[in-house]
Amino acid sequence: MQRPPGAFPIPAEPTSHKGDSNPFESRSCPSHMTGVAGNEAQRAQSINDACLSAGGSGCKLCPTDWQLRGDKCYWVSRGRKTWSESRADCSARDSQLLVIQDPEELEFIKDLTKHSHLFWIGLSISSSEKAWIWVDGSRLDQSLFQAPGPAENSCGAVWGKWIHSDACSSGLHWIWLFTNGKEPFITKPS
Repeated sequence: MQRPPGAFPIPAEPTSHKGDSNPFESRSCPSHMTGVAGNEAQRAQSINDACLSAGGSGCKLCPTDWQLRGDKCYWVSRGRKTWSESRADCSARDSQLLVIQDPEELEFIKDLTKHSHLFWIGLSISSSEKAWIWVDGSRLDQSLFQAPGPAENSCGAVWGKWIHSDACSSGLHWIWLFTNGKEPFITKPS
């Protein structure tokens, strides 16, 4: 069945992030459609195209209260934890602490956090090498991001567009990142 222009997939019953629940329920783009008007038509067409390019069943929804950028979903915590607790919390939800890939992503994070707090990201000092290492195992590229000199028991935090060093035992907010690397995401309507 061909989809009418300006039509977009309507998500199944929405899930929302409620603290300890797992927000990553796999949901495909459903087959029923509806029309939209105005500026939403272009967004709807983009969503429709993304779903079709993924074979019609590859779209995944960013959970409610998460922010979409490219093929990644971001969530900003409201509570505070140590760096290790934050990392474990992310892991329990099939996500990871934020790994910042480029200056544009750092700018997005600045806008997302609104300079409100320091936020843990997935950066820490390797005890063996005394160098900044991301949770994915890659080294911090100092030509992209300036970070303070490595200090023992330090972890990375972001405030605005700056990366800071803080004691890993400090209680800070944190940012989750979820990406599946191949299937497009769409944001769930609020």
